[in-house]
Amino acid sequence: MGKDVFLVATLSNTNTMLKSVVIKTVLKKVSASSLEELCAGIRDSFSNPAVKNISEADTTFLDRKAKTFIFEINQGGQTTYSEATVFVADGKGWTIDCVGRPNQKDEIKKIFGFYQKKAGIK
Repeated sequence: MGKDVFLVATLSNTNTMLKSVVIKTVLKKVSASSLEELCAGIRDSFSNPAVKNISEADTTFLDRKAKTFIFEINQGGQTTYSEATVFVADGKGWTIDCVGRPNQKDEIKKIFGFYQKKAGIK
């Protein structure tokens, strides 16, 4: 990871090959454009010919404004499907990326439920 970018957590299911990573970016200055600046970095990765951007959408995550990117990476004849949600909280940029095979899209969506705020927990 780069300066001020940290891998915070990884989840994996070795039986299904599903994975999720949480990446924290320490922001030098938080502003109204912080989310857009983080997303610009992700968009830059789409210039790699192995990466195919499928969609980008505004959303909310944990009651915060967020952006979700769906893309595929093709390397060595294998395709990996990825859904990444990016948001800003407490002066930090957060990226949660969940990946698996293209036929596991429904399972990948379920992984995000792990990160959702549970009722009664503060």
